[in-house]
Amino acid sequence: MPDAAAEKPSPKKTTTYLQRSRFPVYSLALVLPMLLFYEIGIVFVHRAMQARYGYRWSDTSDWLIRRFMGGILEALGRNGFFMSGVLIAAVLVVWQIASRRSWEVRLGTLVGMLAECAVLALVLAAAVVLLLDPLLVPEQMKKPEASVYEGVTFAEMVFRVGSGVYEEFVFRFVGVGVIALVVSGAFGLKWKAGLAVGVLISALLFSGVHFVGADARAFTAVSFISRAFSGVLFGVIFVTRGFGVAAGTHVMYNLLCEVFYTLLV
Repeated sequence: MPDAAAEKPSPKKTTTYLQRSRFPVYSLALVLPMLLFYEIGIVFVHRAMQARYGYRWSDTSDWLIRRFMGGILEALGRNGFFMSGVLIAAVLVVWQIASRRSWEVRLGTLVGMLAECAVLALVLAAAVVLLLDPLLVPEQMKKPEASVYEGVTFAEMVFRVGSGVYEEFVFRFVGVGVIALVVSGAFGLKWKAGLAVGVLISALLFSGVHFVGADARAFTAVSFISRAFSGVLFGVIFVTRGFGVAAGTHVMYNLLCEVFYTLLV
């Protein structure tokens, strides 16, 4: 007679929202539409600017994306439109495969992540804009007369969405991880201590890069501290909540700051 206990199927392992939202597949599902929006939108913005004014206007984040991601792609012998987005998507796909987790994406979890990003972004934007920068005049870059594609609203949305995703990938996903590995290996620190150092150093680099390049912002102590502070907060979100929530929060934070600064000026 067969053993009834042996035939009884093992219970399906359940996961909580906090666990599922950190899975690579959810990061991929959350940031993929943002990547597509940026990569497609930036083509229209740059082409319209080039056709009308003979040059491309871009902000520091776009400059960073093209320099850093372009360097990686050149090292891989690849170039062209969308390749930066493809690279990030490929990394997340490989990470998901390596994790051997289910590819199922629950709509409720995805909606919860968006809501979480919105709440975190609102809190961070209010803290940085209203509390940390009360005396800081927003840095208004001179922009040409707007058209349907490269107008301030559309161009700013494109740049803010792109910078949110790519800066999280560069400074948190890559930066925090690499720095934590180096620090932990070189100094024998525990992994959590390495992550803490990675968050701090990547935040300083994140702030500093905004003052580098042809379209760099004017350096002020308040501005540097403000961006370093937000970089630390994004680093904490990345370590505790994963890449998807960090990138989504950064995108919404960028858009909210643009709205806050517009209302305050």
